[in-house]
Amino acid sequence: GSTTHCKDGQQIKLVLNNPAPCTPRFSGDNGGATYQGVTKDAIKVIRFRAKPNEQVDAILAGKGLATSAQDDKAFQDVALAFINKNYEFYGRKIVLEDVVGNCPTTPPDYDACNAAAQEVVKKKPALIYWNTSLYASVFDIWAKAAIPVIGGSAFDAKLYTERRPYRYDVAMDGTQSADHIAEYYCKKMAKKNADHSGTVIHSRVGGRNQVPRRLGIVVPEIEANVLTAKRVAEKVKACGGGDTPIFTYESDIERANEQTQATVAGLIENKVTTVTCMCDPIAPVFLTEGMTRNSYFPEFMLPGLGLLDYDVLGQLYHPAQMAHAFGPSQLGQSTNLDATDPALVWRAMGKSGHPCGKNGCGLNWAFVNQVGIAIQAAGPNYNPLNLERGMLSLKPTGGFDPPRNPAEVLYKYGPGDYTGASDVREVYWSSSSKSPVNGEPGAYVATDGGRRHTLGNWPSNGLGAIPVAPN
Repeated sequence: GSTTHCKDGQQIKLVLNNPAPCTPRFSGDNGGATYQGVTKDAIKVIRFRAKPNEQVDAILAGKGLATSAQDDKAFQDVALAFINKNYEFYGRKIVLEDVVGNCPTTPPDYDACNAAAQEVVKKKPALIYWNTSLYASVFDIWAKAAIPVIGGSAFDAKLYTERRPYRYDVAMDGTQSADHIAEYYCKKMAKKNADHSGTVIHSRVGGRNQVPRRLGIVVPEIEANVLTAKRVAEKVKACGGGDTPIFTYESDIERANEQTQATVAGLIENKVTTVTCMCDPIAPVFLTEGMTRNSYFPEFMLPGLGLLDYDVLGQLYHPAQMAHAFGPSQLGQSTNLDATDPALVWRAMGKSGHPCGKNGCGLNWAFVNQVGIAIQAAGPNYNPLNLERGMLSLKPTGGFDPPRNPAEVLYKYGPGDYTGASDVREVYWSSSSKSPVNGEPGAYVATDGGRRHTLGNWPSNGLGAIPVAPN
């Protein structure tokens, strides 16, 4: 088939991150009903979503991050039309069904959510996607029903590899994320004094640059996440960084203040100098407030995952703690919302400006785009094995070298690797820098020109590029 529509190896030359690869135009017989949810004309995809939580939305609304249902649907329709028009689906169109399941984000209700997942199984979709870091059991239900799924971020890698060929994600899996955290800490911070904390970490812990570092991890009480925290602790101990206490919390916003107080007390009691929260993006709102309330000012090492490294979320966290925030970041360099990939897609389909207000619908696009790439990669004979073969054969895209664009993330799948994002940069929080996202004070600043690192390639150069806060 013709490839005259392609440019620079891409199906359409437009988006920066994770572009669809060039695929020849298809003609002929696509095999018709090659799998459940597939006909000669259509392929059924379900977008699964959790019930919204009013308290969480109220926190996000403070920075305009809560998207209205109307704005979300407007972009969803445009994004779907874009991939149906430009990606190669072999004579088919994606038909999307939006399902809101009884899966509260806080507190989780596993019985209700598992039941909602079983109802989705009855719909017999060809593919499901869900942007969440909760409810690992739901993804198991869908995998056991032989339905390919994209989503379930930051879980241990075994929850993808041992469920093949049904489990994928756009973001980095929790095992790779844990390895980046451990490598960063071991190469740059272990066996040294805590010199990037507050001037006094806590009266019971000691002062800046006076006590050896001790890492402490805060993580949701979810097995898929706790496994990754334990992996960090094991690797830190192996490199001479000592024992790392792990503090778990239930994802229950009603108990957030109570749990935060217990967590902070434990961190202080264990003389932790350096805290990393391998958590959801709302937890640090309470954690950083609680640490400040208890006059506890440790180094706040970013985990790279969970979107904690997004400027606008960082603006929600307590500034006294963010003064000591630095570490790995999986996100690319932030840009003005009009320059993002969702905005480029939005305008390519005849709209103006950017979608979804101050939210920008970046996550929405990341998943719609990956769904399109996956279905294109599967070929005309869509089924889980062909989907797996196509996904794991995709050529890597992006990365820092070349063209040294700090906004361009490396996306790489391959044998044993079922998740996309594959490199990380180093950042620190600057309260005086204005974020290009919303123009407000508070932004993450990258070191070394935004250079991104793959596993095994973090430099052993300490924290010299990270400013030390005055207090």
